[in-house]
Amino acid sequence: MAGGLPSFDEGVQFGIITSILTGSTQGRMYYSDIYRTLMVDASTNMTIPIGEKEVRWIYNNTGAILEKGKAVYISSIHIGTPSTIAVSLA
Repeated sequence: MAGGLPSFDEGVQFGIITSILTGSTQGRMYYSDIYRTLMVDASTNMTIPIGEKEVRWIYNNTGAILEKGKAVYISSIHIGTPSTIAVSLA
Protein backbone atom coordinates (compact mmCIF):
# COMPACT_ATOMS: atom_id res chain seq x y z
CA MET A 1 0.00 0.00 0.00
CA ALA A 2 1.20 3.50 -0.83
CA GLY A 3 -0.90 6.45 0.26
CA GLY A 4 -3.84 4.14 0.95
CA LEU A 5 -3.73 2.70 -2.59
CA PRO A 6 -2.47 -0.73 -3.65
CA SER A 7 1.06 -0.71 -5.05
CA PHE A 8 2.13 -3.14 -7.79
CA ASP A 9 5.86 -2.35 -8.00
CA GLU A 10 6.60 -6.05 -8.41
CA GLY A 11 3.87 -6.64 -11.02
CA VAL A 12 0.74 -8.74 -10.64
CA GLN A 13 0.82 -12.54 -10.53
CA PHE A 14 -2.32 -14.18 -11.89
CA GLY A 15 -3.21 -17.75 -11.03
CA ILE A 16 -2.97 -20.06 -14.03
CA ILE A 17 -6.25 -21.53 -15.28
CA THR A 18 -5.57 -24.82 -17.06
CA SER A 19 -9.14 -25.45 -18.22
CA ILE A 20 -11.77 -23.37 -19.96
CA LEU A 21 -13.92 -21.56 -17.40
CA THR A 22 -17.66 -21.93 -17.75
CA GLY A 23 -19.89 -18.93 -17.40
CA SER A 24 -18.74 -15.34 -17.34
CA THR A 25 -18.43 -12.87 -14.51
CA GLN A 26 -18.32 -9.34 -15.92
CA GLY A 27 -15.01 -7.69 -15.01
CA ARG A 28 -13.15 -10.93 -14.17
CA MET A 29 -9.56 -11.14 -15.44
CA TYR A 30 -7.43 -14.26 -15.40
CA TYR A 31 -4.50 -15.91 -17.18
CA SER A 32 -5.40 -18.81 -19.47
CA ASP A 33 -2.74 -21.47 -19.93
CA ILE A 34 -4.74 -22.78 -22.91
CA TYR A 35 -4.57 -19.48 -24.82
CA ARG A 36 -1.38 -18.31 -23.06
CA THR A 37 -2.74 -14.81 -22.52
CA LEU A 38 -4.82 -12.75 -20.12
CA MET A 39 -8.56 -13.14 -20.53
CA VAL A 40 -11.22 -10.58 -19.57
CA ASP A 41 -14.91 -11.33 -19.15
CA ALA A 42 -16.27 -8.14 -20.74
CA SER A 43 -19.91 -9.13 -20.25
CA THR A 44 -21.93 -12.17 -19.31
CA ASN A 45 -21.44 -13.66 -22.79
CA MET A 46 -18.12 -12.21 -24.06
CA THR A 47 -14.62 -13.24 -23.01
CA ILE A 48 -11.79 -11.32 -24.69
CA PRO A 49 -8.27 -12.77 -25.01
CA ILE A 50 -6.04 -9.72 -24.48
CA GLY A 51 -3.72 -9.08 -27.42
CA GLU A 52 -5.56 -11.48 -29.73
CA LYS A 53 -8.87 -9.78 -30.41
CA GLU A 54 -10.09 -6.22 -30.64
CA VAL A 55 -13.56 -5.26 -29.52
CA ARG A 56 -15.33 -1.97 -30.11
CA TRP A 57 -18.68 -1.19 -28.55
CA ILE A 58 -20.93 0.33 -31.18
CA TYR A 59 -24.47 1.63 -31.48
CA ASN A 60 -26.59 0.74 -34.50
CA ASN A 61 -28.79 3.77 -35.16
CA THR A 62 -29.58 2.72 -38.75
CA GLY A 63 -32.67 0.70 -37.90
CA ALA A 64 -31.30 -2.17 -40.03
CA ILE A 65 -30.62 -5.61 -38.58
CA LEU A 66 -26.90 -6.31 -38.66
CA GLU A 67 -26.32 -9.91 -39.63
CA LYS A 68 -23.22 -11.68 -38.33
CA GLY A 69 -20.31 -11.09 -40.72
CA LYS A 70 -21.90 -8.04 -42.38
CA ALA A 71 -19.36 -5.35 -43.33
CA VAL A 72 -19.84 -2.06 -41.48
CA TYR A 73 -17.91 1.14 -40.99
CA ILE A 74 -17.80 3.70 -38.18
CA SER A 75 -19.94 6.64 -39.20
CA SER A 76 -19.28 8.82 -36.14
CA ILE A 77 -17.26 8.68 -32.95
CA HIS A 78 -18.55 9.90 -29.60
CA ILE A 79 -16.40 10.33 -26.51
CA GLY A 80 -17.77 8.37 -23.56
CA THR A 81 -20.46 6.58 -25.59
CA PRO A 82 -20.39 3.87 -28.25
CA SER A 83 -19.47 4.86 -31.81
CA THR A 84 -22.26 4.72 -34.40
CA ILE A 85 -21.95 2.52 -37.48
CA ALA A 86 -23.41 2.17 -40.95
CA VAL A 87 -23.63 -0.84 -43.26
CA SER A 88 -20.86 -0.90 -45.85
CA LEU A 89 -21.46 -1.59 -49.52
CA ALA A 90 -18.62 -4.15 -49.60
